[in-house]
Amino acid sequence: MRYAEERLRLLMEAGHLKSVRFLGNWIFLLSESGYALSCAINQSPALRHVGDVDFRNFRHQLELGRFRALREKEGKALNWKTENEIKREISRSGIDLRDFVPDAIYETPKKVRVALEIELTRKSRDRVRARVQRYESLMGTNGLFNGVLVVGPEDVLEAYRSEVRGFEERWRLQNIKEVDGEFTSGLPVTRKKGLEKNVSR
Repeated sequence: MRYAEERLRLLMEAGHLKSVRFLGNWIFLLSESGYALSCAINQSPALRHVGDVDFRNFRHQLELGRFRALREKEGKALNWKTENEIKREISRSGIDLRDFVPDAIYETPKKVRVALEIELTRKSRDRVRARVQRYESLMGTNGLFNGVLVVGPEDVLEAYRSEVRGFEERWRLQNIKEVDGEFTSGLPVTRKKGLEKNVSR
């Protein structure tokens, strides 16, 4: 740890790194000179110079990565498709890309293809309704996916509850603080000690 701290200090003093504070943690980014040095050492631009972090999207990407790492470690997320891969697949199908696209699609051990949506901020009822309708239409298109899991804070999930009523077989809402359990088509997501977690609640 002391070795890493010393190297970070030297890189900062040389102007090759810059730091920004986010959610109580320090994030280190390559400066322009640091990027140039990296390219010179590697003799190719192996790293992309990001310049600055888009903090509007940063927490979303953190939570998406955390969810993926946890589910894949537990063997509950297989054949993961990123948003860009989904867009390419949809584009080949001739579907309009101007509407909503899931953050990811993965397959459960029971072969259920789940569209994942990480929602961290509240949306209007109209926007939530439009998203539900969009995903319902995609579920009937070329077997792209056959279930939707929305993960987010409780106040965000509340906006979805009335819109997915009647679709409980295909939709799950999960509090971001409780990312566990397994999506099983047609069955509620169950938790330990017999407690059920179902979108209809």
